[in-house]
Parts: sequence; structure tokens; C-alpha cells
Amino acid sequence: MKLPEFSVSRPVTISMLIGIIVVLGLFSLYHLGLEMLPDISYPVVSVLTRYPAASPEDVEESITRPIEQMVASVSRVKSLNSISQEGLSIVMIEFTWGTNLDFAAQDVRDAISMYSAFLPDDATDPTVLKFDVSMMPMMVMTFSGMDDLYQLREILEDRVSGRLERLDGVASAVFFGGERREILVELDPVRLEALKLSTTNIIQALRFNNLNLPAGRMDYRRKEFLVRTAGEFESLADIGEVVVGATSTYEPVFLKDIADIRWSSVESRGVYETNGEKAVWMMVIKESGANTVTVTNRVKKALEDIRKIIPPEIKYQIMFEMADFIERIATKTWSIGLMGGLLAIIMIYLFLRNWRPTLAISLAIPLSVIAAFIAMYAANFTLNLTTMGGLALGVGMLVDNAIVVIENIYRHMEEGEHRLKAASLGASEVGMAITASTLTTIAVFFPLLFAGGITGKLSEGYALTVTFSLLASLFVALTLVPMIASKIFRPTGESKAIKHSRRFDVVRKGYQNSMRWSLKHPVVTLGVVFLLILGSVGLVFIVGAEFIPSVDSDMARGLLTLPTGSSLNETVELARYIADKMAELEDVEFTGINVGMGEGSEYDAAAGQGLTGSNEAEIIVRLKDKSERTMTNEEIGDYMRGLLPPLKGVELTIMDIGRAMMGNTSSGDIELKIYGNELDKLVKIAKTLKTRLIKVKGITDLNIDLKEGKPEYVVRVDRSKAANYGLSVGEIAQAVNTYTQGSIAGHYRAGGKEYDIRVRFPKAARSSLEDLYSLPIITRMGASMPLEQVASINEETGPLQIFREDQSRIVTLSCNITGRSVSATSKDVKAEIERLRAEGGIPANYYIELAGEYENLMVMVHDLSLVTLAALLLIYMIMAAQFESFSHPFVIMFTVPLAIVGVIIAIAIAGYRVNLPSALGFLILSGIVVNNGIVFVDYINQLRRKGVAKLEAIVEAGGVRLRPILITALTTILGMLPMALDKSEGAEIRSPMATAIIGGLISATLFTLFVIPVIYSSLDRFAKGIQKSLVRIFHGEKESEEMTLE
Repeated sequence: MKLPEFSVSRPVTISMLIGIIVVLGLFSLYHLGLEMLPDISYPVVSVLTRYPAASPEDVEESITRPIEQMVASVSRVKSLNSISQEGLSIVMIEFTWGTNLDFAAQDVRDAISMYSAFLPDDATDPTVLKFDVSMMPMMVMTFSGMDDLYQLREILEDRVSGRLERLDGVASAVFFGGERREILVELDPVRLEALKLSTTNIIQALRFNNLNLPAGRMDYRRKEFLVRTAGEFESLADIGEVVVGATSTYEPVFLKDIADIRWSSVESRGVYETNGEKAVWMMVIKESGANTVTVTNRVKKALEDIRKIIPPEIKYQIMFEMADFIERIATKTWSIGLMGGLLAIIMIYLFLRNWRPTLAISLAIPLSVIAAFIAMYAANFTLNLTTMGGLALGVGMLVDNAIVVIENIYRHMEEGEHRLKAASLGASEVGMAITASTLTTIAVFFPLLFAGGITGKLSEGYALTVTFSLLASLFVALTLVPMIASKIFRPTGESKAIKHSRRFDVVRKGYQNSMRWSLKHPVVTLGVVFLLILGSVGLVFIVGAEFIPSVDSDMARGLLTLPTGSSLNETVELARYIADKMAELEDVEFTGINVGMGEGSEYDAAAGQGLTGSNEAEIIVRLKDKSERTMTNEEIGDYMRGLLPPLKGVELTIMDIGRAMMGNTSSGDIELKIYGNELDKLVKIAKTLKTRLIKVKGITDLNIDLKEGKPEYVVRVDRSKAANYGLSVGEIAQAVNTYTQGSIAGHYRAGGKEYDIRVRFPKAARSSLEDLYSLPIITRMGASMPLEQVASINEETGPLQIFREDQSRIVTLSCNITGRSVSATSKDVKAEIERLRAEGGIPANYYIELAGEYENLMVMVHDLSLVTLAALLLIYMIMAAQFESFSHPFVIMFTVPLAIVGVIIAIAIAGYRVNLPSALGFLILSGIVVNNGIVFVDYINQLRRKGVAKLEAIVEAGGVRLRPILITALTTILGMLPMALDKSEGAEIRSPMATAIIGGLISATLFTLFVIPVIYSSLDRFAKGIQKSLVRIFHGEKESEEMTLE
């Protein structure tokens, strides 16, 4: 028994089955997470190693290069990138997509463990981190209102942090800014030299007098007692009582005799402000897999309770909130899907003019979407921009199968069949046809599952959700639709409602007459179509291409750079000026600045980002919702650029937050990666290109990542002289370190917190180069000598950072593009590179690669080209199996290039570019447009098998199939129209895809009605000619029997 027959004969069973699907679907929907993007696990592992106070060159030589050599042999490593900067090494290992990052991270740990024993003494053990999207903050908040920044931060850490981290789904709440406390042991250099005490001895004395050590067990009075020595400091007085040496008369010297011991603020190298007021920033990071919206609501509710236990003068603002953006996108996407569904239903009713078939067809939309939720839940999907877009995209296509079934049921009722038999027989007859058409649509998505990189990950959501919903619509069309038809249709006479009206008869006859003209003039018809296709392909170069369109997010971010060596105060003043001016705009809610190397810099360093010095600042501007503002994010960025005063060496780069949220981590639309060994030559090439590219139309925000060198004093120890005095390089280095930034000599615990104990010289004793020259160095024999006696001190210039890629030094010149496409601009950039190479400006063994948005675009073109070829092959194979013919599918495949005309024209009219969403739209279109050809050719063959002449069969099939072709095309178009016209949050991702499908479907439908008949007829004549030729060759006959196109 076929499925439609079973459905008609067992209506209660089918009703219960549908009920089960609805219940499970709603249950699944309730448990689906709501996110911005799918859970993309970027195959990147970072290795962070701190080497305090070391220069970038020392970090590169002692830390970065050895680690690179160790991890390069790990399996499935795709590329290595590293940053060596002052006191920090970051090595980023990118693996091939699909690598298990847990195993990869363990392999990296195993590889570098062999080198850990050879790390410099002051270096920390390497930390291995997996790059996870969930590591990115789901919320950034600012707290301000108190003058005492230490008290503000202490209150937040005591009363806010712990409460938030105890919430289900919150991984951590991290604070940046404010002030932190430490115990400062400020040494008296005069007393030190007089008593011949070295800083090494003082630090060791502090460490050995600040210990809690276990001392074993002892039995006493039939009991076992643990014994431990409690020797940690309990007060500042305890620290002062530490004996650090002896006088010439052997009297003990206490630390309090040679140092001032007091509470002090940790010296800050960064500033955080909100609306011009110093503030503490907090990043809330969710646990991997937790629902962003749910966790955010918990955090907000907890903050309402926390407000009651913190001082009333403390105020907080939400600078960034992912959940708010997600909810707005979700709400709009659902409304788009609902509107598209309603338009499709209205169109069906206008054609059928009967509520009964309209109801039967319309049920396919909600039931298919609900059934898709079950598959999404089983596949561990979330509701995100791609999956919700896929569901909204498929609304118009979900009724196609039901329309075909209903029409065939009506045909049987016209022939006098009772509604029960008509429902069963009508659905069964077209069962294979709609299954094949559904499979051809789904076939375009199957190769996407094998697409690599970010293209495949972002496409996966669209592919699987549309596939799930289409399979569900096929099931509904073969079960629920015939069952309902057998119950609510009139036993007889229902067919009157579907008969062609006189008005439609006029349209049908006009179309048949036009088709006859096309069949008589095939060269003209095909020639016009060929020229249109050729012209549309040429239009691609005018429209331009990009990887992912920029999303108009509610936040703008600018990176301000002053000349190297600029003080923190200078950078703060300029950043504050720009932020204050931005705050005057009506579209701006509030502003924030992050200046210098604050605590957040090392956090960002794990992803290869962050500020690198006191001359850099981040300006963050929170905008009103898109619907409430008059300026776009791009216009806000242009306005911010215009505020930059014309000062030499001052630059402002606008960061595209929208693209970053979509997974694009590039520093610019185009990156020029310059490879070589010598930094000076790399910088020279980059500067030369920068001066040339300034003149290229559309290029802005040119930036060289290798900044000008920071001035530094290099202390070089004379090993032979040091050895004569019994000194090691390490002892001298520690003395210099204590003199400048201070050495951490342990920790002090109080009130459940831990504070550093820093040993340092007073600022007055380290204010000039002469002070450094005369720094007293104490030998092991107790003699004192100035530093200059055992070391030379030279002023040099070193890079702030050293970048490496695949174990080669690299300098990157990045830029953004405004008003032009990436593809068009990249051509001009390539031309400038070639001109520079021809002029000898690029030395041998130095080469340049284009990356950034351009690289992503090239990868997308490569991946989607292969995916499209594979999809077209699958479509052909499915149709060949259906028709049991090699030639029929070939005729139908001509509908695919016919769609290109409409796709390009629609994109051009809408002002979009060829990008990932629009390319996916064309790919989806490939599986849709062949369905009209299948219906057309199938009916032509049916008529010819009944003995109808070829031309008559083509014309009659066109007239009969015109109506269902138009219905399915219009319902799909109207279902996607709200998405194409949408301008709300996230529309930049949704609209190009829908626009491409609508444009392509219009052109493919119109051309299919004329071109497919012409091609069918022409190939039929060609086949006859081939047959006659073969007959003459092998049989010598002049004529052959008539041959149909099989």
C-alpha cells in the first residue's frame, strides 16, 4: 500500500502522527538555543608564554622560535602565526578544519613540554588555549561613579564577580581597569650601598621568610597530629622584621631599616573610561554551549539584586550585549518568515479561489517548519542567523509539493472520480515526481556539507534547515494533504473551482502563440538569451564581489595610534577628544575608551589582537538601535575619521565589528603580507606600497602592523668582568629589573585575597640615565661597584612587535575599502605590486601575498565553484534516474544558466555585491529552477507517448503546465519577498540571498517557458539527423523511422 493510500484509509492514524510531530517539534523548539552564529570551532590553538621585561627580539629568539620549531611537527598543522612583543610570546597554530581541538591542544602541550626545561628562568610555563567563539564576551559592562578606583574595583570583585560566576552558564566575569593594590618595599639605595646588601639577597630573604610548610606527623597521647610551620606574613610589621643582612659588627639588619614598606597602587599602563569618566570594565564570558540569551537574562536579573548591595553612587552601563542583537534578529526573522508565508497563502487563494485546497496546501508551511525543529534539535543545532534564515528562506518553497498534489487530485475529480479515490490516486501518481523535484532541490545542499573552512560552516545552517523543512513538506504532501482532501473536498463538483477562468485562458493562448513564434525562430530566441547571459556575466565585474557583507551593528570601534613613544596622557587626551565629539551625535548612546596596555591587552593577545603600548587607544561608540538612528555604522566610522586632527604620525583605523561578528578576523578588507628575513627591508617595502596605495580609489585606513621602534636602553653585561667579581648575568639582570620595574618577592594574603610584594627603588633614584649607570652592584664578597663597571648601556630602537608566519618574519599592510568592491580594488592593488616589482623595489627572497577579505573571497569562489559543479552533477543524475534518459536532463539543465541573468540584474538593482549569501542564493536556485523544466518536459513526453505530434505536444504541454509553473514560482517569490526587502538588523546577510533567488527565479521561469521548448525541439531534430546518418552509413537507407528524443 502506497503512503497516500494509507493516509486516506487511516485518517485518525495520520492525524495522531501529525500531532506527535507537532508536540515533538514544539518541545524541540523550546530547547533550541538562541545564538548569533552557529557554534563554529575555529581550528586554532594559541600558546602564550610570558617573559617579563624581555624585549621583542629576546622573546622571539628565546621563546617564539623554539616553540614554533617544536609545534611545526604536530600532525594536521596548516599554518603557524606568532607575535613576539615586550614580555609576551603568542604562537597561534591553525589546524585543518575538522581537527579535534582537544586532541590537537594535547599534542601541542606534549610537543612544547620537551622545551619547557630550557626556557629562560624568568619565563612562565607556556599556556595552551583553544580558540573558541564562546571565549568571546557575551556582554561588556562599565562601572563608574566613584573617585576611589581601588575601592570601586574591590567592591565589584567582592560583591559582583562571585555572584555572577555562580550563575548557571556563566564561565567568568573578568574586570579591567580601576586600581589594584600591592605592598611596595621601596629600598633606600644609600643604605643598601653602605651596608653592602644586594637586591638578590633581599628578595631571597623575603621569599624564605614567607612560607607555610608541612612538617610531617607525630603521635602523642594516642592521637596523630599533623605538624606544619606557619610562617607567612600576617602584617606589614612582619615584613619589616625580616633580617636581610648584618652590619660590620654583626648586628642584624632588618628590612624596615633599609626600606619603606607600605600599601601602594599597582602602576597602571592602561586607562579605561566611559563617557569621559574613569571606569572599571567587566567582561562576562559564558560557558561553551550555554544559551546566550538565557544566560544574559540571568545576569541582568542578578545585577538588579546586586544593585541593592553596592553603593548607590556606582552606576553601570551595558556597552556590548550579544543577546540584545540576537533577539532583535530572531524577532525580525520570524516576522519575515510569517509575512512570507501569508503572502504565499494569499497567492494560492487568488489562483484557486477556494478555501478548501488553500487550507490543505497552507498547512504544509507550519507543519514543515515544526518538523524541521525536531531534526535541528537532534542535530544539536541552535536557532541562529543561518538556521533561522534557512527556515525563512524555505517558506515559499514548502508549498510546491502540496500544490502539485492538489492539482493532480483536482484533475482526477474533473474526470469524475470520487474524492476518496481522487485523493489517493492523485497523490500516488505524482509521488515519484515530487520526490524527484524535492531531491533535486536538496541535492544542491549536499555538497555544501563537504565545503571547507568558514564558508562551509556558515553555509551548513542554511543547507540543513532547508533540507529538513523540504523533506518534511514532502512527507506532508504525501500524507496530510491527500487525507484532508479526502475529507473536506466535496464528493463531486469541486473541480469547477479550479477550471481556468476566461482571463487566464487569454494569458494561456497568448503564451502558446508566442511559443509557436519562438519554435519557428530558434536562432533568434537562443541568440537573444545567449546575449543576455553574456551581458549579465559581464555585469558581475561592474557589481563587484566580496566575501561577507558588512553588518550594520549597533557599535563602532576605532583604533587610534599616535607616534611611538607618545605618553599615556597624550594618547588619553586625543582619544577622549574624539570620544567626546562622538558623544554629541544624536545616534550615539555612550562612548568608552581603552588606552595603553591595560589588563585586557593580554586577554586579547590570545587571539592576536589588543593594544601594544601607551601610544594606542581603542575608541568604542555604542549606537542606538538601527531603527532609531539616521546614520549607518559605516557613516559613523567616516564621521569618526573626520574628527582626527592633521597631526603627523597619528592614525585612526575603523574596525568592522559587524564582519568580526560574522567570523571574519582579518585586520582589513585587504591585507598585503610581506615575507622576508630583515625587518628593515620589510618595513621599507610596506612604506613604499603604502604611499602608492593611498592614491588607489576606495582605499582607506592604511596601516602597517609593525610599528616604529620603541626607544630602549640595552644593558649588555661584560661576562669576563662580571666573572672576575664573581657575578653572573642573572644576578646583574635581577638588580637592573628591581631598579626599574621592581621584582615580585612573594605574596601577602589578607581578607581572603592575595597581593604582590614588590621590591623596587624609589622613583627619585631612577629618574635619569646617570642613575642607571651608577646603580650599585653588590658582589658575593660584599664589594660594591656601579653597573657601568661590568656592563655597557646603549640607547637603541627595537620593534614593538615581531610578527612571524610559518616560521618566517612578516610585515602586514592592511586597508579598508569604501565605495568599491573588494574584487575591483584588489586588481588595482595587484597592479601596484607588479609595478613595484618591475622597478626592483621588492628584493629577491622577499614576496607578497594578498589576504584578508580578499583571501576569504578567493577561498569562497574556489569552494563554491566545486560545490556548484558537484550539485549540478547530482541534479543531473537524479533527473536521469527519474526520466530513465540521458538527454532529457540535459534539456532541463539549461534552466540553470537562464537564472544567472535575473540573479545579477537583481543584485545590481538592489545595490548588493556578489558575496557568500548571494552565491548561496544562486546555488539554492539551481535546485529550484529545474523543477519547472521537469514538469514541462515530463508532460511533453506523456503527450508524445499518446501519439501527439512533437510541436503540438510542446505547445499543449506549455498551456497545461503554465498555471502550476506560475503558481509555484510566484509562491516562492512572494515567500521570499519580505526577506529581500528587509532593512533591519542582520538584513545584510539575509537580503542578498533572497534577492538573488527572486531575480533568478523570475528570469528562469520566463525563459523556461520559451527556451526549454526551443531546445527540446532543436535537440529532437538533431537526434533525428544523427539517426538518419547512422542508418545511411550502416544500412544505406535514405530514410529512417521517426525518432523521438529519448
